Amino acid sequence: MVDSEAALEEFDLLNPSTLLNGHPFDTYDALRGLSRVHRHPGNAEMDPFWLLTGHQDVHAVSHDTERFTNEKGFNVTTAGSQMSSISEVIGRNILGFDPPDHTEFRRALMPAFSGQNLQNLEKMTREFVRQLLDALPDRAEIDFVKEIAEPVPIRALCTMLGIPHEDEPKILSWTNKMVGAQDPEVTPNPAAALEAYMEVFAYGKWLIEKRRENPGDDLMSLVAHVNIEGAPISDATRDGMCATLIAAGNETTRNGISGAIMLMTEFPEQRAALVKQPELMPNAVAELLRRYTPIIHMLRTAKQDLRIQDQPIAEGERVALLYGAANHDPDVFEDPYQLNVERENARSHVAFGSGPHFCLGARIAQMEMRIVLEDLLARFPNIETTDAPTMLRSNFVHGIRRLPVRLA
Repeated sequence: MVDSEAALEEFDLLNPSTLLNGHPFDTYDALRGLSRVHRHPGNAEMDPFWLLTGHQDVHAVSHDTERFTNEKGFNVTTAGSQMSSISEVIGRNILGFDPPDHTEFRRALMPAFSGQNLQNLEKMTREFVRQLLDALPDRAEIDFVKEIAEPVPIRALCTMLGIPHEDEPKILSWTNKMVGAQDPEVTPNPAAALEAYMEVFAYGKWLIEKRRENPGDDLMSLVAHVNIEGAPISDATRDGMCATLIAAGNETTRNGISGAIMLMTEFPEQRAALVKQPELMPNAVAELLRRYTPIIHMLRTAKQDLRIQDQPIAEGERVALLYGAANHDPDVFEDPYQLNVERENARSHVAFGSGPHFCLGARIAQMEMRIVLEDLLARFPNIETTDAPTMLRSNFVHGIRRLPVRLA
């Protein structure tokens, strides 16, 4: 265990290396044991802010659009970006809007995430996963991220956006560079990340212009025709939305799938339960997301003076919602570090956020995870990792870059 006082000094959300080994659960526990609201000192780019470690507080702030705003930055990167030239654009997307604009924007995009579109996407995903698994040698060792976890969400994402399959490799490359902007092994310098963003902006502009001329039933056609308060969205908002859709549509799923394999290796009895009772998979997906938690945090800014757990928060001060800490709050989840695929309240997790900004693609991410895990365990009931993962250096995404596994 980490000493509570030491945890306050050691946990630096603004330093991506702090989370290089994944969520620091011992530190979360120590912080929560001391208090559920902690002041982070900030740095040269960002003023001091507050850390929330309790499930109740993270849930409450996520729902409280009267007293908190997303428009001052939705994570510590957009709130104090080193790439200042595009930081405003990065923040201009649905994640950076408050109601009523957020509500109007979200409602305009919802048709792509429901009904026949989801049925078609599920059918396509199932077939694609089977093709991937057919191509794998039995009992071989593979990099699970490269062979399974990367291609599945990219295929689904590009299908939803109406992006041709032949463009999937460059979409994946851009995604890796944008999300890996803090990891020098992925993106060697800020210029490379900036270049990836600019290429995504240009590609999104090209795709939207095509959809304005010839709209279809894909998500980018909806983005192309979004109106807020009766007016088309700005170029900056379009660019920010394209970057968000391309990155967010991939990262949660990719890392959720990889994280699930790690957890089932750590808890082989839970993997065996899913092999024996595949009907448990929908609840298991929720539990795996809770236990792994692919997104590290989101940010809100106080619109007025207020209190959280009797701690005064001043107007203009930011609060970071630590999802990994909230998802392992023992006040909500009994024995939180145990993986329990039959956990009755597994769906109370906040891996996709909560409230009005609950992830638009949550149903799709869970569907992809369910299909991959169902088909994997049917073919390889003893699949397991063979070495430690290579983690992404990031203070936003709990990412896995490489994951060696044995198919058995």
